[in-house]
Amino acid sequence: MVLHDSLTELPNRTFLIKRLEEVLKQQQMYPNAKFALFYLDCDGYKNINDSFGYAVGDQLLISICQRLKLAIRQNDFIARLGDDEFVILLPNIENSHVPLKVAERIFENFRTKFFIQNRDFVISFSLGILVDLSPYKTANDILRDADKALLQAKYLGKDRYQVYKPSCY
Repeated sequence: MVLHDSLTELPNRTFLIKRLEEVLKQQQMYPNAKFALFYLDCDGYKNINDSFGYAVGDQLLISICQRLKLAIRQNDFIARLGDDEFVILLPNIENSHVPLKVAERIFENFRTKFFIQNRDFVISFSLGILVDLSPYKTANDILRDADKALLQAKYLGKDRYQVYKPSCY
């Protein structure tokens, strides 16, 4: 359990860093291998957690994880970084349209409300996307730039994704 989140049972930040280091090695050995990365943050989760308590918040996080798993491809890797932040690693990307299709599927899966303890909850995401990991040398650099794209999505109004563009930061 050292490498997994105890609530959601998803891999945690430590496991994610190890996985990203593996990806960077793969990119060096196989330059044609393509990966993309999503950095997600739940819009409004903190307000729900603060207003309805941790029991509801924890149930909601578990449900969010289940729904995220349904939206991604079978070989994609998902990790919980903490609180309401998640990272999804997409291996074997044929072209830059694949991550956008997966992102749209995630947004579509979250249009349906969650029903927890006799209440309806709506969750949306702000999502930062890196469509190419090949320029990166460290896992922390990957997460830094994905977080920049995530913050830009939040700044632009939340419930949206933003593809990282180095020239914009």
